[in-house]
Parts: sequence; structure tokens; C-alpha cells
Amino acid sequence: MATMISPDGGSTVWRSATYTLKVKDSKDDNKSVYGYANNTNNRLNNLSGVGTTVQKTYGFKITAVQACTDIPLASDPCSDWGL
Repeated sequence: MATMISPDGGSTVWRSATYTLKVKDSKDDNKSVYGYANNTNNRLNNLSGVGTTVQKTYGFKITAVQACTDIPLASDPCSDWGL
């Protein structure tokens, strides 16, 4: 099971179980982070700050994840899709 990291190192995203997505804020930069499951609009935000992890259990098997950092008024740096 792969861990995906956004290009700026701010977001770390992984699947901890077949149906659970986890998103960690990995960088002290005052930016929120988010992750996606399965190449869809299944976005999970982490607005809790550096060092925190949020998780969500979905009713479907997670087969791909992506890590992103929210950059206001600019394009968000996101990892490739992986698992």
C-alpha cells in the first residue's frame, strides 16, 4: 500500500484499510491539505493543522489515492494517483 505525498511535501495521503482514506498535514506552512479517493470527487479535507491526520471510511473499496495542498488563488500541487 503506497503513501502519496504532494509535490510541496505538505500533504500525505494513504489507505489504511480497504475502505479508509487518511490525510495528514505534514508541513508547517499554514496551508490546509486534502486527498482524493478513486479518481473521483471523493475529497477529504484536513483543516486541523500541521501534524494532524483525518480519516474517512467509504462504502466502496479505495483503489487509488492522491495528495494535494490547498494554495489559495493558485493551482494546488497534487501528487500522481497511486496505491
